[in-house]
Amino acid sequence: SAIAAACVLCVLAAVLVFIKLQTPVIIDENGFYIKDGVLQSYSGSETDVVLPEAVTAIADYAFRDNESRAAIATVTLGKNVKTVGANAFAGLNDLVDLVLEDENTAFVKRDGAIFTFDGSMLVRFEDREATAYTLPGGTRYIAAHAFQGSKLTAFTFCDTLEYIGYNAFAGCALTEINLPESIVRVEEGAFASCTQAVDGYIPQHAELGQGALKRTGFVDIGRRVLKVPVGRKHARKRLGKGRIHLLVMRLQVGRIARSE
Repeated sequence: SAIAAACVLCVLAAVLVFIKLQTPVIIDENGFYIKDGVLQSYSGSETDVVLPEAVTAIADYAFRDNESRAAIATVTLGKNVKTVGANAFAGLNDLVDLVLEDENTAFVKRDGAIFTFDGSMLVRFEDREATAYTLPGGTRYIAAHAFQGSKLTAFTFCDTLEYIGYNAFAGCALTEINLPESIVRVEEGAFASCTQAVDGYIPQHAELGQGALKRTGFVDIGRRVLKVPVGRKHARKRLGKGRIHLLVMRLQVGRIARSE
């Protein structure tokens, strides 16, 4: 009957709408691979990368596998970019500037740094001449490479900080590294080559990524530090069971996972 036929057509239409909603929108052009608005990877060779308007978020490690990443000097976040993973720019060791379009309201500049609008993540530190900095209260995440290569010798961490991203302070001239009890994870290479850091404190429960403290001037044992000259393997061996205990846990908030 006509009624039955109409019902069948309605069901088919509903199924088609459902399938369309469940099918990811994928854009793969000019080196940008974008899935449902999230930049998953960039394989282009531009020195100054301007993200397409279709990008609303950047996944962690979106640039890490780019063979030309060493040549990338700037990345421009368009007006539609609302969120970035804490390790979105991991691998861009030579990034000179993170540019915000005037119409982008998801990020703000203050006190020489770029933060997410809610202040929960410090994305990049821009004052490359500063020698001291105090992280504002309420900051929970420090993004990859945020302070890498800066001239900072003194840094005060706030007591809300939970996560420090990939190579965040690599190569800095910090003389002390005193992390708050709120810290959950310190990512791979976070303080690598901070060779002048001969004192500090890292809570026992903090999870450390590979090489998080590589070539720093101390080894922490959950209280004050035992100072160890860089490269003195025999001194490190004497720590025995007194080394940092790593709590196996994962922090998902503040990161944007790449889709498989």
